[in-house]
Amino acid sequence: MSSALLASAPTVHSAEQQFLALAAAVSDALVVVTSAGLIEQINPQAEKMFGYRAEELVGLPIETLISERCRLKHGEWRDAFLPLLSTRPLGEVGDLHGRRRNGEEFPIETNLSPMPTESGMFEICLVRDISDRRRHEAQLRKAEARYRTLLEKIPAVTFMASLDGGVNEMYVSPQIETMLGFSQAEWLGDPVLWYRQLHPEDRERWHTEFARTCAAGESFRSQYRFIARDGHVVWVHGEATMVRDTDGTPLFLQGMAFDISERKAAEQVMLESQAELERRVQDRTAELGLLNNELQNEIMERRKAEEQRVRYVRELESASARIEEQSRAVHAARERAEVANRAKSEFLANMSHEIRTPMTAILGYADILKDALSDETCLGAIDTIRRNGNHLLSIINDILD
Repeated sequence: MSSALLASAPTVHSAEQQFLALAAAVSDALVVVTSAGLIEQINPQAEKMFGYRAEELVGLPIETLISERCRLKHGEWRDAFLPLLSTRPLGEVGDLHGRRRNGEEFPIETNLSPMPTESGMFEICLVRDISDRRRHEAQLRKAEARYRTLLEKIPAVTFMASLDGGVNEMYVSPQIETMLGFSQAEWLGDPVLWYRQLHPEDRERWHTEFARTCAAGESFRSQYRFIARDGHVVWVHGEATMVRDTDGTPLFLQGMAFDISERKAAEQVMLESQAELERRVQDRTAELGLLNNELQNEIMERRKAEEQRVRYVRELESASARIEEQSRAVHAARERAEVANRAKSEFLANMSHEIRTPMTAILGYADILKDALSDETCLGAIDTIRRNGNHLLSIINDILD
């Protein structure tokens, strides 16, 4: 290094040694440049970065270390910097590429600091190779693009929400427009748009669940309604989990929201159908109750008829004993008994038809209902009807027999 740079130092030799030691300790490449743009000195890191030995570069233009496509622009930046006499931080200049001795180009960031001396102005230039960072940034952008593509292809809205009471959403996927009719830009541009569109009847419950999630750090899982742009109600199933940093500090909520309006409509139809079915079952049960009462009355009448028949037979037996010796009377009594038996048979035949036919219809319709229904409660009721109907039919058969 020339002694002009160290003129203000008490001892040139000691000051130069201190400067060289400091330059060698710097982790970035360091290049000292004259006001004319010529290289005055470089540190070992610069030799390693650019592939030159220090003595090869001293006296050459600083643009020797700059990519050819950036040299003109770099000269303009350097000329604009010198009159300012202020430090320019790393990365303040736009895209800049260095050039190694072998011709390889690589992205760099520079930090320029003026160093006025008695013999003129010098620049202290720190150079940082940002190839790895650019490569990582490219990989990150590629990963972000893949992640964003994945998020925007799934049939749901993905979102990230801050923990400030849900006032701001940090991100929402474009599917929000399909779900609610608002564009992604509209949704994110108006911090409280989502809250205005949240159904008024669901807001208090949402606040309670969101507060519990933030306080306990547990997952958010709920169903709530939004008012779409065109005014129709959209049922949404939302799930979100807390994202934390490496220290466990909560950062934000990340989750997904699904449109479940069709499912809710289907559930409502199912509930209405179930209510209608229950009403029909109740009506049918009432009808069966009436039929059961009628059947009980028929059974009572049959019992009375049977009692009358028993008494009548006894009377016939008594009469037969009394007129046993009177053949003509016996013959007449026998004929009357036969007439009575025929009447009894006709009566039993008619009663068998009148009683068994309704029971057969009851059991048949029970089978039809069983095939048509799927609700477990209704099927259990039908099984009860069939079981008791078969039992009742068996009793009727025994009685008629």
